[in-house]
Amino acid sequence: WQTYRNEEYGFEFKYPKNWTSNEYRDLNDFVQTSVSVGNLEGLDYPAPCPQGYVGFYVSGPFSFADQYSSFEEFAAGEYDPKGYLGVTFGAKNKISVGGHSAYRYSGIGSESICDGPAFYVQYDPTKYLLITGGFKEGESSTAELFDQILHTFAFTK
Repeated sequence: WQTYRNEEYGFEFKYPKNWTSNEYRDLNDFVQTSVSVGNLEGLDYPAPCPQGYVGFYVSGPFSFADQYSSFEEFAAGEYDPKGYLGVTFGAKNKISVGGHSAYRYSGIGSESICDGPAFYVQYDPTKYLLITGGFKEGESSTAELFDQILHTFAFTK
């Protein structure tokens, strides 16, 4: 495996050696940083979520302090089981990612073509990172690979 490391925002994660990574910034600084890794080689993309595709995306940090007094209040406010843009959200679970408080939302996906989970991860007292997964949640092998990557996610500062 290889390691993606972001020195500026202080996080890293490992991903398979044969995958590619892309890092970019939004010109308006809406997304301070965004990185995506995935196994697109040999897959019909962006066709409906290709079987065997796994994507791992990290964006942020974003501020929640202008509308919410705590990370928990923010996470509760972001969850609507009726969904968003036609996507029905699944369960919301409180977990830990990289030793930080986080919430996992099932069935959101990082792209309209895939339905993997999304994670709001508390970055500091006023900001969060968004980690999303692009894969078919029903495919156990792709879900296991995504979970392996997520478990390597760590804050470095």
